[in-house]
Amino acid sequence: FSTSILLSMCCNMSRSISSGMENTSQKIVILRCIKVNAIYPLTLCTGYRKLRGVSAKCTVFLFLSSRAKFADCTGNRSSNAYFSNKTPADIDAKRNAEIGEWILIKRIDQPAYTTDPEQYSRFDERHTVFMRLLWDTKASFFGHDYRENIPEIIDENHAGYSRLEFARILAAWTVYEQFNEAFSWKRVFQADPNMLKLGKHPVKSPDLMSKQIKETAHTYGADLVGICKVDHKWTYSHDRSGDPIEIPVEYNYAIVIGIAMDKGAISVSPAFRSATASGVGYSRMAFTAACLAEFIRNLRYKAISMGNDTALSIPLAIDAGLGQLGRNGLLVTPEYGPCVRLCKIFTDLPLEPDGPIDFGLTEFCRECHKCADVCKAEAISSEAEPSFKLACSSNNTGILRWAVNADKCYEFWVENGAACSSCIAVCPFTQ
Repeated sequence: FSTSILLSMCCNMSRSISSGMENTSQKIVILRCIKVNAIYPLTLCTGYRKLRGVSAKCTVFLFLSSRAKFADCTGNRSSNAYFSNKTPADIDAKRNAEIGEWILIKRIDQPAYTTDPEQYSRFDERHTVFMRLLWDTKASFFGHDYRENIPEIIDENHAGYSRLEFARILAAWTVYEQFNEAFSWKRVFQADPNMLKLGKHPVKSPDLMSKQIKETAHTYGADLVGICKVDHKWTYSHDRSGDPIEIPVEYNYAIVIGIAMDKGAISVSPAFRSATASGVGYSRMAFTAACLAEFIRNLRYKAISMGNDTALSIPLAIDAGLGQLGRNGLLVTPEYGPCVRLCKIFTDLPLEPDGPIDFGLTEFCRECHKCADVCKAEAISSEAEPSFKLACSSNNTGILRWAVNADKCYEFWVENGAACSSCIAVCPFTQ
């Protein structure tokens, strides 16, 4: 067939199938779009399909073509999913070059996670591994700084574990550890008197303001930005000092920021270079969050900037549409996989939430066990299905997921002398 005839066939079939599926449980999934410079065969398959983690009763189009050739083949707006160069608000399609496929991203009404309200309670920050090592005498790692074995590890002279690499790790954390006001409930510096003369910035369009917030966040170094309503169940019950945390009701919106880490450096995990990439990610997120919070305050609105403190980052990132929860217990994004660090800002600035997404990650993780297989600590579950079971006392109750044994993870950090990111490195969405 000629390209024009094929395009016409694709569009017509997509429209006809879409119109006939309104009363069925099936869905249309555009599964693959590989760039080739040849004639473009079309395979139309119906029924039960399994490919690259997608497993569903669905109609599957396999487009072997360049994106440009199919840019106008958008199907019908009544279809559940379709591919287009200009995607509608409820569906997006983004490239994962290493997987070699287009990932279908669907905007959904409710986040793709499950909580049991009878079991769930707000998490106490004192129960993180990093706080438990200070007080939990029953923990195997009680009193153990994960860098305490560094002199012996360096003396062993293994590749990737040198004195120079360790010095790089410590330096990478400089901004995060020394900029104490980066994550703050109040203005970092004294307000500019000329800015104060301007009064509060009027927000006529929350949607436009959201676009400006994202543009500003990217200017300050964000790689991903999403917005959601603040769900207070994700706020810690107490901070690491034991003080109760209550977010004032006027903080209605959360801006969640993803900072991509150097996947080349992460790929050598658990060697020291990967821990340097992690430190750089934390320092970058301190800078980005602090700048964006000050921008909001300069508009005369309130902003609470946060790193890992104050509230759980991963569920907020899911609510804001940045990704889904993976088998490795981390946020997995379509763009960078789990190779990101997260920070967030609560604000009373009027904004338009993005809404959560679903790109089939849970189905993918059911079939893929790479993170569990690579984990030297055996901290990641290999079970077929997620559950409400806990793996250690640093897990919160009432959440359906593959629980990660953070105790075993930290024990390996002590043995390794540095943070481990092997589960990030091996994830197909990172590569």
